[in-house]
Amino acid sequence: MRVIRTFLEQISRNITFKRSFSGAFARTPLIVSPGAALSYWKLGLDKQDPMLLSVIKEFIKPGHVVWDVGANVGLFAFASAAHVQKKGKVLAIEADTWLVSMLRRSKQLPANCNLNIDILPMAISDSVDITHFHIAQRGRATSYLASSTGSSQTGGIRETQLVPCATLDWIAERYELPNFVKIDIEGAELLALNGAQHLLSKARPSFLIEVSSENQYSITNILLEHDYVLYNASNVSAKQIALASFNTLAFPKEEAL
Repeated sequence: MRVIRTFLEQISRNITFKRSFSGAFARTPLIVSPGAALSYWKLGLDKQDPMLLSVIKEFIKPGHVVWDVGANVGLFAFASAAHVQKKGKVLAIEADTWLVSMLRRSKQLPANCNLNIDILPMAISDSVDITHFHIAQRGRATSYLASSTGSSQTGGIRETQLVPCATLDWIAERYELPNFVKIDIEGAELLALNGAQHLLSKARPSFLIEVSSENQYSITNILLEHDYVLYNASNVSAKQIALASFNTLAFPKEEAL
């Protein structure tokens, strides 16, 4: 089975095609690739990550400004852009320039001409710098900053690139402040929050964060110190959680559910 999967990953690396959401997101199309994740061979986008789409429907409102940190092919970014409509705005942040090229192609599709979305080719960390970014041997969705841990799904490193990086606070000084921030950056989420002290204390957006196990306690402490309330994004109707889960929703205490 592993041999077959490796073969599929290798032949999928440079294949791209168009997939679309259903009517819930105005039939928004995306340029996707199984080179990012093999699941993109499936038809349609609605079943790619139901949790992400559920979060958009429930917690992002028309007119919101949304930051997608670690945008990958743009599933969250473009669905959010369709949902917030013209009065809202989305900033898609992605370090992998190959994925950035697909984000730009998606933005240029005629059906997406009314979406208010900006694309920023940059990594997010705890400093403004030039850093090393590892391209995963397997799906590029698991590529990661050399200064972070990455995940167990990379299959090794295909190549290492130099990329610019900045903090979320640095971006906040130069772009519209967000109502909602999604962070999925393969183990670098702690670095991102360490560089977001002003955002956490002043702008106070809601967050959806993929939290790696080694960062659970540190991220929990940061969020609680800034008076955020935590929920498991896979079961938001349940009680608040005391320790960040793999998919954590964090709301300012004054906006807690």
